[in-house]
Amino acid sequence: MISSVTLAIIALNIMFAVVVPCGLLLFLRKKFGASITAFLVGCGIWFFFAMILEQILHGLVITSSIGPVIVDNLALNALYGGLAAAVFEEAGRFVGIKLLLKRKHGNPHNALMYGAGHGGFEMLYLFGMSMLSNLTYSLMINDGSITQQIASFSPEEQGQVQALIDTLVGTPSYMFAMGLVERVSAVILHIALSVLVWAAVVNGKKMMFPIAMAVHFVVDASSIILFNLDIPVVLVELVVLGMALVAAYYAKKVFEEVVVVGSPQRY
Repeated sequence: MISSVTLAIIALNIMFAVVVPCGLLLFLRKKFGASITAFLVGCGIWFFFAMILEQILHGLVITSSIGPVIVDNLALNALYGGLAAAVFEEAGRFVGIKLLLKRKHGNPHNALMYGAGHGGFEMLYLFGMSMLSNLTYSLMINDGSITQQIASFSPEEQGQVQALIDTLVGTPSYMFAMGLVERVSAVILHIALSVLVWAAVVNGKKMMFPIAMAVHFVVDASSIILFNLDIPVVLVELVVLGMALVAAYYAKKVFEEVVVVGSPQRY
């Protein structure tokens, strides 16, 4: 059985997966007049570069002769994973801001709106859909209907569903809350990185682009290493959140001293 506490946390995760991106969209739109287009471009760029192009690379690399070497070596895994995420997502951010938002450069708060779309849609698509699946299966486990469902699946599908059931039953309630902390960290980081890339594209501070790539790489590579070490998940998530907040603090200074001051349209 799945405890009522776990069910409540999963349900709250689904709610936050919707409320966070929508809340950021409405706040930035109402408070600063930021463009909805910037939000939508952020959503689309993340999906195309992270979920299509990057996944194509992963498919090619992991199925190649060097794939098992990377997977079995933590250092190489972190190096590859961090580089892939940094290159694809920051390149996508650069393209989206430079080409698709060319007419939106007048409002510096569109940097924040783009980041809200990039990180918010990632939260909704990956985290929200995952939690919705978890909630569905949890309710089926508790009412016993999962048994009938499994019987209609193929042997391979039965194994996959059984693995999911074992995970849901065996995972402590607080671990589902840690998933929300991870997603909040990611949203903060994406907004911060969007500010840095915006400064590179719109304000001519070209060094901000490699800095954004380096920050993204460090956070992602560090996360891969930390999650594979014998360290409590709570501590790992706090470390990742700390890194995201440091990036946000730096981005805040860049936003105030570079992005706003150097905006084509002063605010």
